[in-house]
Amino acid sequence: MVLLGSTNWTGNSMYNNNESNVRVADPAIADYFARYLALLWADSAAEPELSPLVSGAIQTVINRQYFSAVLALFQTATQRIHVVMYGINYSPKYAGSKVNQLVEALAAAAERGVAVSVTMDLSDYNHTLNNVNRAAKDYLMQAGVTVFDDPLKTTTHAKVIVADDAVVIGSVNWGRDALEKRNEAAVLVRDRSVADFFADYAQRPEVSAARRQLAAKKSPPEGGD
Repeated sequence: MVLLGSTNWTGNSMYNNNESNVRVADPAIADYFARYLALLWADSAAEPELSPLVSGAIQTVINRQYFSAVLALFQTATQRIHVVMYGINYSPKYAGSKVNQLVEALAAAAERGVAVSVTMDLSDYNHTLNNVNRAAKDYLMQAGVTVFDDPLKTTTHAKVIVADDAVVIGSVNWGRDALEKRNEAAVLVRDRSVADFFADYAQRPEVSAARRQLAAKKSPPEGGD
């Protein structure tokens, strides 16, 4: 059995935040992550030498494997993409960065007619996070992507990606360190019912008011911000 996702072992994470996790009852997947943890225990500074494992509908996605797996999903999606992400550090000055490539792939998907939505955290105290996310929100809205804020008093720490009938659940934020340096764990699940579950989660009514408010800002009056 494997349980992985976005939840940290803190009171806020377990009792207050919006978080996303998946429990996998697959011996092969469990053994894979046991080996991954053993490698980290042996030397957490070394990149674990483990190739992706596919068992049934589930594929393991660790560390540097995440970027290519998610980018491929975005590039091949034909119907829907829903992203829920705590932080997206998009920056035009880092042209070609992995974060920028993911964000720009969302814009490209929207341009070819895929229904794309992105929900990010809007914090009532973490203004650094808000500034980081603002750049991604502005770029995506200008590209025609539907962009939503979560409720101001709620921390949305979830990391969810739905692309057609596939889902990626894990620990990865869209930042340079997470994509290029840190030890991160995720799974890619190719299952329609699981994709539908997390698509519904990504569009929960609890955030609809905040979503409408942000959507209204897409076309500000002349002279507006």
